[in-house]
Amino acid sequence: MIKKIGLFVLLLALPHLVFPMVVNKKAVACKLLVEDVLQYRPLTLLGGGYARDNFDVYYKGHKIPDASVSSFRSLGFSYAKDNWKVFYRGKEVTDVSASSFVNLDSGYAKDNWKVLYRGRPLAGASASSFRVLRDGYACDNWSVYFEGVKIEGVSVSSFINLGYGYAKDNWSVFYCGRKMHEASESTFTVFENGYAEDSWNTYYRGRKVDEINRSSLTKVGGGYAKDAWDVYFNGHLIEGASASTFEYLGYGYGKDTWNVYFRGLKLDDASASTFSLLGGYYAKDSWNVYYKDIKMEEASASTFEYLGEGYARDAWNTYHGASKINR
Repeated sequence: MIKKIGLFVLLLALPHLVFPMVVNKKAVACKLLVEDVLQYRPLTLLGGGYARDNFDVYYKGHKIPDASVSSFRSLGFSYAKDNWKVFYRGKEVTDVSASSFVNLDSGYAKDNWKVLYRGRPLAGASASSFRVLRDGYACDNWSVYFEGVKIEGVSVSSFINLGYGYAKDNWSVFYCGRKMHEASESTFTVFENGYAEDSWNTYYRGRKVDEINRSSLTKVGGGYAKDAWDVYFNGHLIEGASASTFEYLGYGYGKDTWNVYFRGLKLDDASASTFSLLGGYYAKDSWNVYYKDIKMEEASASTFEYLGEGYARDAWNTYHGASKINR
């Protein structure tokens, strides 16, 4: 009789014991679901490393404190702003007017009162007359700047950007903001790949190159040049290269009848007669595969092929760059 009474009491109490457990499980599941929804925030990419979701703004994955999501926009060259603040590389730029702030180009920006270079004020620059000239050069009505540094002794009214880092006024020639004291501004001419010349000298990236025969100098491409007798890379003589047969292949490779070169360095054991480019800095001859100036000892030349985006393979292995991928 006692056992029957105990069983009856247990049956009456059972719903009250089980139901809270069910409710609690549902509550926990509901809480987890809400947390999952909150954690899943569709991300909008804004450009320049900036992004936002419905609640926050980020720069390269790091949250930007106090940025306005609704009004935030990327301006280019790491600058951004919302309706109240200006940012450079995700950090707030103080004492700048967001309403009048504009990105100019090449790291330069301004509001109605001041000019900035890479997020820092450019002391003495006139915002009202400031303009960008490309390749790091900029000027206002009184001064010329290169990458945010004022160039001394330059005529603003006659200053022109020539390209490839070169510029001049009526009296001087400049390379990356530095005066080239031996160069003649009246006869100075700029070619591609950093080469230039005046009536007396040849220059590479602002440096006078004495050993080049300027009257027969030919720009081959990719930093290579040649005159009637010699071949040069970045203005430096390539010992033993044949000027008459030298040709630029692309991706830093060049060759003459006997040898192959990468960025001016001779590739040992490379066969010039069978050498060919594959793409993505890969190349091969009948016996070997090369990645830049590295001979890939394990790669099979006969079956090697470039896949794209830095990947390649042969019949046995897959590679990224010069390294074999273990799969």
